[in-house]
Formats: sequence, C-alpha cells, structure tokens
Amino acid sequence: MFRKMTQKDLGLAIGLGQNGANRLAQYEMNYRVPKKELLDKIAKALDVNPMALEESDLGSASDLMETLFWMEEQSRGCIRLFQMRRNDEKHNYDSNKLVVEYREVEDMPAHQPTGIYFKYNTVDQFLAEWRIRQEELRDGHITQDEYFEWKLNWPATCDNLGKFEPTKQWRKLESEKSKIQG
Repeated sequence: MFRKMTQKDLGLAIGLGQNGANRLAQYEMNYRVPKKELLDKIAKALDVNPMALEESDLGSASDLMETLFWMEEQSRGCIRLFQMRRNDEKHNYDSNKLVVEYREVEDMPAHQPTGIYFKYNTVDQFLAEWRIRQEELRDGHITQDEYFEWKLNWPATCDNLGKFEPTKQWRKLESEKSKIQG
C-alpha cells in the first residue's frame, strides 16, 4: 500500500503474470510461503530491504529491530525511545534498582513508564539512531513517509548518527518535499 501498488501491479512487476494477484493474496494470508528468490524479487519491486518481508528469526540484533519496527507500525507510538541520563545524586532509592529520572510531558502515560535497556552495543547504536529519527519526525525535520522509508530499508538507511552516508538514500530532496506540500 505504501508503494501504491495493487497485488496485480506487483504480480506483473515480479513476473507472475495475470494471476499474480491471486498468488500474492495467498502469501499475504499465509496460505503459501514464497521461496527466497521470489521474496527477493518482491523486495526489489517494492524497493525495500528483503528483511522487511521475511519471517523473523529471533536472536539477532537485525531481527529484533525489524520486530520493533513492525510492532510500532501495528500500534503507532507504542514504542518510546528516550535518552537515559545518569544521576549520581543521593536519593532514597533502593541501590539494587536502576532508576531513570524523567519529567512529565504531554504524551507520557498516566502510569509510571517502563524503560528498555539493551546491554548490547550494536542494538544500542541502532536504537540511538532510531531515537534520532523519531525526534526528527516529531520536530518536522522529516516526513512520515521518510520515516517509514527509513524503516523499510533499514539497515541500508543507517548513517551511524551522521558519521557516514547510508547505502540507501531515504530522505526526500527539498524540491520533492515542496511539490508534496505545494
């Protein structure tokens, strides 16, 4: 839907012919499972990372990120990423428990929020970049489509927080943005 292609359009694009829509519908409803070669063709036709279409194989950092991305797509805003800040001041907290201070803001839940921490540098770096993308979206520096494009082609869209050019361009040019807004 994001690419504005019908099942028929996609079926033709990947060489399934006129009955391609029926076959793609079977894949979407999990009646059939496409072989890897076909999945790669579908990903290429949709201009997405093939991982975005594969079933998750739990255990790797990449699979975790894909799972979190799709969880957020199913329930927008269910994942909140925040910068943790160390506070060395003495408080009456249980010294065996990690306490992350936060301040009340408009979109905080009514109950005390739960933070997630991964002691895994690769995942932490991925999450740090994701947090930046969420902030860029919230602050209007990127569009919802750019944000979704970033997730669809992740990790090729990663730039390690501006340290290098991503292998897959996901930001729209300013001229494209003005056409959409104008």
